[in-house]
Amino acid sequence: MIVQPLHNEPEMLKDMQEGDAAAFTALYRHYSPPIYTVTLRMVKDPGAAQEIIQDIFSDIWKNREVLEIENLAAYLYRAGQNRVLNFFKKLQHDRQRLEDFRVFAEEHYSHIEEALHYRESAEMLRDVLQDLSPKQRQVYELCRIEGRSYKEAAAIMGISSHTVKEYLVEANKRIRAGFGNNPALVFALLYLAAARPVFF
Repeated sequence: MIVQPLHNEPEMLKDMQEGDAAAFTALYRHYSPPIYTVTLRMVKDPGAAQEIIQDIFSDIWKNREVLEIENLAAYLYRAGQNRVLNFFKKLQHDRQRLEDFRVFAEEHYSHIEEALHYRESAEMLRDVLQDLSPKQRQVYELCRIEGRSYKEAAAIMGISSHTVKEYLVEANKRIRAGFGNNPALVFALLYLAAARPVFF
């Protein structure tokens, strides 16, 4: 689902910044449902998701006079991503829920890997790849990022296709392990993957 901006959104933003509560309410009613849906997918807690939404819009209203918002959807996307990230950072001290997130990361690894390849998460991807050996990193970059076949990667690296496959399997294992130790990163990436189609 793609959320289209309101036809008179620039004027409504201007009115809101001037203290028009009706304009603010209209913007809230238009954008809060899709943001809530995406946030709930991440935090798995209706109360926490609702609190995040209320916090985002409360900050917008409180700071309306000084905020410079050209694209409200993009602004809300960034605000939601940051709050979800903070939410999971706080939960790292809860061992049981941390273990639940590790299981979740294993189950959703393919979606997390897809999120890593968005342009916005290139820096996260570089950090993750730094934990791999040089050969594993090269195989991962050739096969996963550049889309080359095992045979093509093998020819470039001067090794067998079987060895390429082994390096890639090991690389994926190490990346999964890294995700399991960093639930905030897992959910930041999942939020990126889930939220992007909704707002853009």
